[in-house]
Formats: sequence, C-alpha cells, structure tokens
Amino acid sequence: MKKKLKGPKTKTDPATIVTKIKRTFRDDICNIIRRGALLQQAKYQIEHGVWLTWLETNFNWDEEMAQRAMSVAKFAAKYDTVSALNLTKGVLYGLAAGGFPDKVVKAVLKEATSVPVKIERLYEITRKRRPQWREAARGFNDSPKGQ
Repeated sequence: MKKKLKGPKTKTDPATIVTKIKRTFRDDICNIIRRGALLQQAKYQIEHGVWLTWLETNFNWDEEMAQRAMSVAKFAAKYDTVSALNLTKGVLYGLAAGGFPDKVVKAVLKEATSVPVKIERLYEITRKRRPQWREAARGFNDSPKGQ
C-alpha cells in the first residue's frame, strides 16, 4: 500500500485541483501564489511516487517548477501582504527561494508598498545591507571563546 502525505484538512480531488491550477496560468502575483497553494494541496493528496508523473501528465512541468510555486505560497503565507505589493515575478521567486537575510526581505517588502521593486533593486538592497552583515559577523568572530 502506498503512503500518502498528511496535508491540508480541506479535500479537493486532484482532477478539480488540475482545473483550478490551469486557471492560474496568468502569471500575476495572486495567481502564482494560488497555484503554489493548490500544488501543495495536490502533493499531499497524491500517492507517494506518483507526484512527478502527475506534474508531467497534467502540466508538462518538472519538480523544480512546482517547487518554485509552492515556495511562493509558503512565502506569501509568512508575509501575508505579498499579494498586494509591487513585486515583479523575479523578485517574488527570489525572495521565496530563501537565502536573503530577514532585514533584506523586510526592506524589499516595505519598499514594495509604495513603488515597484524589480530584481535589480532587490540586489541593490542586498548589496547595501552586506557591509552591516560583515560588521555583525566580525564582532561575533572577535568575541572571546565561551562568551
């Protein structure tokens, strides 16, 4: 017997989820978030070992593409105002992938409340904050052992 993962409490059959995901193919922020949430729901309902075949059959996607969308949904759940912000898809996917310090994420999200933030601006904010991280790391590394 194949094991199913535990998932969301609401149950929607996978065929209905396929239809809903296909409705999100417009690549605006809300649809990307919705697509990721639906993929998370489907992944928990599909039998172990069938997920990749299901993605390929229904959407011609690989696991990486689905994972990116699911990461966006997780990110949007953590920062609930994301869908209303002025972020490009590249910035959204970049932030959702992780690897940016919390201060950078918060600075980008704050700026995106008033102006569009493109990927170049994300990297600019990251570069501006980098010296602060070095100073913090230097102070940490210079402290005596055991303190």
